[in-house]
Parts: sequence; structure tokens; C-alpha cells
Amino acid sequence: MSSGADDALPPPALARSARVVPWLAPLLVFAVALRAVNAYPVGATHDDAVYVVLAKALATGQGLRYLNLPGAPLAAHFPPGYPALLALLWWTAPSFPANVVLFKIVNALLVAVAAFWLVRFTQARIRLAAPLAGAAAVVLSIGVPTLVLSALVMSEPLFLALVLPGLLLGERLVDGERGARWLAAAGLLAGIATLVRSQGVALVGALVLMLCLRRRFRDAVVCGGVAAAVVAPWQWWVHAHAGGLPAPLSGSYGPYGPWFAAAVRTGGIAFVARTLGATSHATASMLALLAAPVPGRAGGVAGLVLLLVLAALGAWRLWGAAPVTALFLALYLGIVLVWPYAPARFIWGVWPLLVVLPLLGIRAVWRLELPAPVSRRARAWLLAAAAVPAVGYLRYNVRGYRGAWWENIPRQRGEALRAVVMKIRADAPAGAVLCSNDDAAIYLYTGHQAVPSAPTAAADFLHPPTVAKDANVLRDILTAYHVDGVIVTTPYQRDVADLLAERHPPVLALTDSFPSGLIYSPIPR
Repeated sequence: MSSGADDALPPPALARSARVVPWLAPLLVFAVALRAVNAYPVGATHDDAVYVVLAKALATGQGLRYLNLPGAPLAAHFPPGYPALLALLWWTAPSFPANVVLFKIVNALLVAVAAFWLVRFTQARIRLAAPLAGAAAVVLSIGVPTLVLSALVMSEPLFLALVLPGLLLGERLVDGERGARWLAAAGLLAGIATLVRSQGVALVGALVLMLCLRRRFRDAVVCGGVAAAVVAPWQWWVHAHAGGLPAPLSGSYGPYGPWFAAAVRTGGIAFVARTLGATSHATASMLALLAAPVPGRAGGVAGLVLLLVLAALGAWRLWGAAPVTALFLALYLGIVLVWPYAPARFIWGVWPLLVVLPLLGIRAVWRLELPAPVSRRARAWLLAAAAVPAVGYLRYNVRGYRGAWWENIPRQRGEALRAVVMKIRADAPAGAVLCSNDDAAIYLYTGHQAVPSAPTAAADFLHPPTVAKDANVLRDILTAYHVDGVIVTTPYQRDVADLLAERHPPVLALTDSFPSGLIYSPIPR
């Protein structure tokens, strides 16, 4: 049965729109994402700079190594998929830092590729007419959360561009599509997505579980086996090189598994439970901010409650229309919520898919069958309630576009990093090894190797580090590495360094300063 949107268009126009929309929508998305591209340096986060370090190592034939760390140890933290893509781009444009803009342009292109698959997804699984599918794909793809990540050198756009066709193929398999090549293709896409972001294992799990639920156990083995074969070499690499770093650096540069397992061994099941509570609270706070139609706590709570109701209703609808996708989102969010890390980036990485849930909820409210005597008034109230988080999200994005929020972090961090780089270039002797939380960016922009001054630990998410604790971590790093200077750029970092300078015997001494920071030198023992 055709929808009202279909009936409003004559068949020739509908056929033309079906051909044009899958290409027009991505072009619009690419134009918007391209406007968010900026020339600020990498180093806005720790991860973006490390991705580029690994890309340089691969592109210059040195293998998957942390060139920024003394000794250039083999890398076993970030999966190699995104650094490999950046390495290909580095080969075509080897001039750094000019090629950083190219990396960001490609991320904008990947957002457009994801939009193309969103059009296909909403047409095939949600049964939207082509014009509505195109409009939905554009709206889903140009939200501020997606643009923030695409404007950085981050792996999420590539991940989403791989996951969406993998989900579409998975839905076809579950619908009854058979054949070894389709099973292998789905497993291949899921495996590659896992090599881009470890959370891609949720796609592998969703495919295998849904095939098992359909009692297609042989197909599940084939699909899961291909995915495992793709991921296995990386897992072997991680296992083989897990112990190549000093303990203080394991959180920032070591494998994920031992990092998480160490926290679970220390804190037990209580650690997982507290992590779940903390990530759930952080997620709820973020969603309340995005869904608040008016400023203030009351607006945030109202927007959050109604958003969750719509998302739950949409999840039920999605399970009927696209069960692989529904299961993928459930597994993905489960991983995010038990992982001891701020969940915002992980949630934003699949944001266009998540926004599908409340949109499906709104459509379900619109189509709700009500008794005739109360139908009109009740439907009006229900739609008004459903509009509350939609108005909040619109308000959030209008503010974000006006303020160009995707530039805030790279601009602020870029200004701070520029001062550090200028100081190092002016005064640091050749071969000096430095210590700073901008360690990867310092290497990229000055050539000096550097180590982090405060690496992350799993327990830090539940118990924020103290000055005394970070001072002990910094002391351990200075013991593990010969460091010529510790660069301090925040009041908290100064408190940490001062504590080591005041110990008996002292570990550090203040030796220099520059407009935005201080430099301490380790005292030989």
C-alpha cells in the first residue's frame, strides 16, 4: 500500500526522485560538513594526534609504531583501520601539517557516504518515500554532534560509513537472503568496522545472534567466521605486543583489554556497577541538554523523559522493521555503558542511527489509532508532547550552528598548542625528550619525542585523579624515561609539578617559563 507522500506524487516524479535523492542528499550533507572543516592543528584531543602519528609511521614504512614515544614502540591500542586510511592519504599528500585539512575533508566525505546509506536504509527498512528518506538522511547527518566529530581527525565517520551498509546487508540476510558471498560480505564489513573502532564487535554480534535466532546456525558460523578471520591478525598483534610499555602508559597507549581487566580485578563487580551508574548519568545529562526546549533543569528533565519514551517506542518499531539494527544499537550501547570512559563521543559516533529511534516514535504516535470521540484532542496532545524533545534538539542545533561549536575545541586547544610548539622550537635542544599531555602533537609539530604527563586509567572515570596521585604517576614516568623537560600549561598541572618540586629530595625544579606555561626539569639522582 502506498503512503500519502507517494500518492501526492505522480509515478514519473516519484521514479525520478527515487533515482536522484540517494545522490542529492549526500551532496547536501557533504556541503554542510565541508563548511565545518577547519585548519586548526591536530591535538584537539589526544586521540586525533595519535591517529596521525600512526598514519605517518605506516606511510613512511616504519610500521604501526608510536613514533612520538622514545624508542618508537609498536602500537597496540587503536585498531589500525583509520590510521591505514590516513596513511593512504599521507602517501598522496605527504606534506604535514598541510595534509591535515585533507584528512578533515575526507571525514566530511565519509559523513556524506554515511548519508547515502541512510537514504537507502530509511527507504528499505522504514519504508519512507524517496523525498522523505532524503530529507531524513540530511537531518540525521548534519546534527552538531556529527559535525563536531567530522571536523576533527577522528575515526567515527569512517566507522559509520562502514556500519550502515553492513546493517543493510545484515537485514537482507535475516530476511532470507542466502548465499556464501552475501554472508562473507556481511562478515567482511563487520570485521573491517571492528578494525576501525573496537565497538564494531557489536555489529558482528548482532549479525551472528540474529542468524542464530532464525535457526540458521551454519550461516551464523560462516558470517562470524569471516569477521573473526578479519579481526584475528589484529588480536594476535595486540596479544604479542601488549607488554611493551611501562605501566603508567598502559591507559593511554596500551591495549584496551588489560586496561579494563585490571580495573575489574581491583574493583570487582562493584566497579562495573558503579561504571554503569556513572555512564548512565552522564548519558542522561547529555541527552537532557540536547532535548531541552527551554533552558533550565525542568526543561531538560521534560525533554529527556519524553525523548526516552519516544526512543523506547521507536526501538520497538525498529525491532519489527530492522531487527539487526535494533540489536546492534542495543549491544553497542551496552558496551558504551559498561566502559569506564565518558560516553559522549561513543554515542555521537552513531548519532544519526540513534536519532532514528525517536523519529520512529513520533511516527508511531502520528499513526496511533484512537477512539473516535477523543481521537482529535488526544492526538493533538500526544503530538505536542512528542514535539517537546524535537523543539529542544532544534534549539540545540540552532545554537550550535550560530556558535560554530565544532570549532570550539580545536580552536582553544590549537591556541594553547601553538604557544607550546613555539617555545619548544625556540629553546629545546636537538634530541630533547619532553613530557606533556600534548605529547603526540608535540612530536608532530616539533619532531621531539614526548611522553604524557598524566595518562588515563580506568579507575579515573569513577574517581577523578588527585594532585597527589598524578604526582606519583608523573614520578613513575620520569623513572621509566629519561626526560629533559616537563611542560605545564594548566594550574592543576602546576600543582602536580610543584608537589614533586617540594618533595625531599625534590624530583623537579622550575627552570623556565613562557606566556602560557612553565617548564620544569627533572633533578638527577
